Amino acid sequence: MRDPEPLERLTARRADLDEFEEQPAEVRAELGTPAQDGEGRELNAYERVLVEDRRVRREMLRTSAGGSHFGLVVTVFTVALFAAFGGARWALTVGGAVGAWFALVLMLVVLRGRRGWTAVKRAYLLTFGWGSWM
Repeated sequence: MRDPEPLERLTARRADLDEFEEQPAEVRAELGTPAQDGEGRELNAYERVLVEDRRVRREMLRTSAGGSHFGLVVTVFTVALFAAFGGARWALTVGGAVGAWFALVLMLVVLRGRRGWTAVKRAYLLTFGWGSWM
């Protein structure tokens, strides 16, 4: 089970953002205007909340290779059950759907710039990574 603390932090940060947006424009400008533009500038309150929001989402959706292996094992077991109880047609249908999903994800990963084994690993994590949440 995932730790509920990141979600609580995210909720608190969003409440801070709502409070910030309710303030008059002059106060917001005073509190949230960075001293400089560019790479090394300080983030305003709104940007800090967005950064924290993205970090919490990445942390909550993180998968591992071990979890992906577990997802693959569950998938293979499910296809084997379909083969045993539903016949070869059902096993081929379910296995083909999983294979088509993997091929689609691999194609999207390659289109986004990954190549070689890196693309295959990323597609594997995206296809079977749900196993780490079990």
